[in-house]
Amino acid sequence: MAEPSLPQPRLFRATGVRVTPKVEWVEVEAKSILNPVKGMGFKWSINPYRGCQHQCVFCLDPATPVLMADGRQRPLGSLEPGDEICGATRAGRQWRYVRTEVLAVWRRTAPAFRVVLEDGTTLIASGDHRFLTERGWGFVAGTGQGSSRRPVLTTNDALMGPGRFAASCQRDEMYRTGYIAGLLRGDGRLPALHDERPGRRHGHVPPFRLAIRDAAVLARCRAYLEERGVPTLALLYLLDAVRALTRWPASPPEGWQAGFLAGIFDAAGSSSPGALRITSQDPVTIDHVSSALKTLGFAAVVERPAADRAASVRISGGLREHLRF
Repeated sequence: MAEPSLPQPRLFRATGVRVTPKVEWVEVEAKSILNPVKGMGFKWSINPYRGCQHQCVFCLDPATPVLMADGRQRPLGSLEPGDEICGATRAGRQWRYVRTEVLAVWRRTAPAFRVVLEDGTTLIASGDHRFLTERGWGFVAGTGQGSSRRPVLTTNDALMGPGRFAASCQRDEMYRTGYIAGLLRGDGRLPALHDERPGRRHGHVPPFRLAIRDAAVLARCRAYLEERGVPTLALLYLLDAVRALTRWPASPPEGWQAGFLAGIFDAAGSSSPGALRITSQDPVTIDHVSSALKTLGFAAVVERPAADRAASVRISGGLREHLRF
């Protein structure tokens, strides 16, 4: 079947980044076009221009989301030198993700093409931009013959990578309530909120301190609690009003379950290369984590070690599912 012809390009303002190359750079003082060089296989260096040695021409729309090394995503146009993104390197016959430092950022106006993928993802790129496919690197535009002949993308190519970024869930009131429940139950130092032993004053739970030290998590928890009128002190102390917020709902909606998973992961989650886990010593909590993951379409495995040890729920599916989570 003949390949479809590419549409006429349009001009757009693009952003590009240069990442760490696997080469060694040797700097010399260049005061003229011809300069003597020592310690190399040649005696003279030719320096016809000043600036970036790469003279890169491949660019993308500045709004293109980029996968950062910490798993988050940011628009390409917001990147700065020193940022770390998720790059790729070849190890034998396989490609692996690697932390890659951004060394330079530039902007230019160039002809652009719209690349539409099967899942609906739309990318706007210059014709000289390359994408990694299962057959190797392919340019957005080019010709199959003549002096400009080079491998180009076709409708039969499959791009390599983590896939389309998942949309963030809506952080509505139900989500925030679930987040509080997950965070407090996953903290591990939560008092017996529903302990109604004889002699205990009804409805009274003494103040307690969270073991979490992440300032962003504590600030989020404080904001979610205070909007419900729950007093806090110095981001750490909570009062007996959290009792109603941490009860297990009979039929939790998806929003609550998404918030619950986010909260308990902030409190008791761990991320390592190839593994994403949520750990708890409470079997009921483990069951709720498994149920919430199943509701939201995640595949997970419950790892139950020997008695008197905490169990874990491990999210399977590789990097794509970890990023979606």
